[in-house]
Amino acid sequence: MRKTAQWLMLAVTLLAVITASPTAMARDIEQMISSAQTRADHEALAVHYEQEAEAQRQKEGQHRKIRAAYERSGSYKAIISGMIQHCTLLIRKYHELVEVNLEMAKMHRQLAAAAPQ
Repeated sequence: MRKTAQWLMLAVTLLAVITASPTAMARDIEQMISSAQTRADHEALAVHYEQEAEAQRQKEGQHRKIRAAYERSGSYKAIISGMIQHCTLLIRKYHELVEVNLEMAKMHRQLAAAAPQ
């Protein structure tokens, strides 16, 4: 029964994370972090960071496509080269964010493994 309650709590937490507005989500994640004690708490945080990583991965992919479109464009070479550099910078930054969020998820999974039920 207790395990079912923990899974239910995890499901409710995940639903809240998925559907929350960015401002509400920032407040919720702060609350989740400051109150995290159980495996379910840390698993929910790990899922949050994995979702963030996926969102950043999608943005990275979008900017790869945008950069490719600029590279194929034949007009206004001076301006376009700046846009290509901008996209390249964003691709690198989004990739870094993916790695950081996945590392945060990994750490919360480690905390979950060490946490009480």
